[in-house]
Amino acid sequence: MSFLETAAFGVLNDVLSEFRSNEGYARPNRFEVMFYPPISRSQNKLGNAHSGPTETTSKLREICLHCEAVTLPARNLNSIEDITTYGPVREIVDGVGYDREVGVTFHSSSDLKERKFFETWQQNAYNETNWNVGYYWDYIGAADIWLLDINEQKRYGLRLNEVFPKNIGSIEFSSEETNTVAKQTVTLQFRYWENLDSDMSPPTLGTKITQTLGDIVERNIHQNIPKVLNKLF
Repeated sequence: MSFLETAAFGVLNDVLSEFRSNEGYARPNRFEVMFYPPISRSQNKLGNAHSGPTETTSKLREICLHCEAVTLPARNLNSIEDITTYGPVREIVDGVGYDREVGVTFHSSSDLKERKFFETWQQNAYNETNWNVGYYWDYIGAADIWLLDINEQKRYGLRLNEVFPKNIGSIEFSSEETNTVAKQTVTLQFRYWENLDSDMSPPTLGTKITQTLGDIVERNIHQNIPKVLNKLF
């Protein structure tokens, strides 16, 4: 088989393996969510999410695992017309905007601990005795949303900054619903999001092809070196 045939065959295998592999596409049912509640007034209730593995953070992990659905928020560049130039209109960026709200749905535990978690979080924003509103920095936290591959490796992530649970949805109970799980919806308010880096991403298709071509070139060079010189390698 010639060099070109070998290279074409190797590249074709890389392309086909990429499309046949489940890692080649984003799967909407493979994701992970983690919440970082405020650690000021609620520290004794919710626990410091940045501390070591405590019983409280273990319960927080359980709550995150019960997440059934979450929305990956959008980002938009705001623009205006540049009226200082002649000819066709030019749009220039004058700011950046975010969705600012994310919906999250949970499978409810028998004790509704998912709902209680966000109820406790909300209590950092107001006083139930005199109804005074708390300080902004006392009730905001953060949340991470990760896309996972088939090997449960993190591939893409966003961190929502300055988060608080704006709305805790109602749960409807009915005696007719005997084989379903109650679901809790929560609307998170946030200011902006940022990308999270992950060092666990597998090589891209371009990297695979480059490596394949490099291997083929190296293999062909060695095949054409006299056997007596091969002993030097």
